[in-house]
Amino acid sequence: MIDPRINLVAKPETPADPVTPGALDGLFRSDDLRHVFPGLLVGSLLANILALALPLAILQIMDRVIVNQSMSTLGFLAMGLIAAMILEAILRSVNGIVTSWLGARFEHRATMAALKHLFRVPLRDYLRQEPSAYAEKLRAASQVASFYSGQSLLLLLDLPFAVIFLAVIYLIAGNLVFTPAILLLIFSILTLGFGRTIRDQIQARNVNDDRRSGFLFEVISGIHSVKTMMMEKLMLRRYEMLQRANAEQGQELTRSSALANSLGSFFSQIMIVSVIFAGAWKVIDGDMTPGALAACLMLSVRSLTPLRRGLSYWTRYQSFIIADRRLRDLMTLPNENQSGKEVLPPVKEGIVLRDIEVGYGNRTLFSGLNLVIPAGACIAIRGESGTGKSILLNLLSGIERPDRGEVLVDGRPLSDFAM
Repeated sequence: MIDPRINLVAKPETPADPVTPGALDGLFRSDDLRHVFPGLLVGSLLANILALALPLAILQIMDRVIVNQSMSTLGFLAMGLIAAMILEAILRSVNGIVTSWLGARFEHRATMAALKHLFRVPLRDYLRQEPSAYAEKLRAASQVASFYSGQSLLLLLDLPFAVIFLAVIYLIAGNLVFTPAILLLIFSILTLGFGRTIRDQIQARNVNDDRRSGFLFEVISGIHSVKTMMMEKLMLRRYEMLQRANAEQGQELTRSSALANSLGSFFSQIMIVSVIFAGAWKVIDGDMTPGALAACLMLSVRSLTPLRRGLSYWTRYQSFIIADRRLRDLMTLPNENQSGKEVLPPVKEGIVLRDIEVGYGNRTLFSGLNLVIPAGACIAIRGESGTGKSILLNLLSGIERPDRGEVLVDGRPLSDFAM
């Protein structure tokens, strides 16, 4: 029942820094990922090496094939280039299939493990949070799985290979490599700045989403009380305030994401213009060929692509870290180990409560409670609301554990049996 004097929008806990150091460590320590990681790494390496085929082919065509008018060489390069592009597409598709399998497997196993763990949480610890909070933590498994199954994991594998493209530019054009390298460094710094802003906005939106979902759960579960006490307008007004805050945060996040994407497009154009002008200077001085300039231009843009994708996937990465933390919070709840315990047999002698003490907060419900219930006996428990009748029944059934004392079944502690 909803008490109108209680603020249904609970104050959220101050969120921890979402950059959890163990998030990515836990990701790469996954047994499933460790089994397929060598294959993913080799596939990513080969795909990035094959990506060099196009710029190098352009270099050969412009500097040698056209000059020598060699049609046979042109046909050979065309066939090799097509084969390289097809093989690169196949390798990336296979990596995508593998990561999709990883995501589906992780979501199934993590969700089942989390729910199994939740079933074994002591009732007193379970009641410290609302059911909607546990539902959000269970849903976090699918958000973590999306990081496995999406392009985010493959992006992490592709990022280091930007160095390969810069190395090839250095081999082709020497000090021209400093032009894309400096631009990549500036873009990386700006990306980190945008990333922090987006991270804070995602964090604030998740807090507000928790408030909103908790409020909805309380209202819907207590809809009879809301209608009986004619609180519809009050509840509607509170939800409107939460929804407005959520919409404003969503607008800020969308605007930041749009600015980040615009920044990536702008730097792509800056990269093209800078490399063309710096390379043209070297071509005029005779330090490099037009074909080398075209190849360096393609390699420079290709080296920027992982960073541009990284900025786009930063939002998903932050959602992954927050979801990972929620899942970890769920799995660190106190747990009663039931393994190795025998099933409770039919009671033959009776149930005995000996020196039981139970308290909730600063209130003591039972102190020095002793009770003997013979097998087959029928008893009645009477008392006013809030005096501990439900707690007593929970003690007898094993759902609740006493702070002190013990519950005996046929002379054996009830905790010895699987409940």
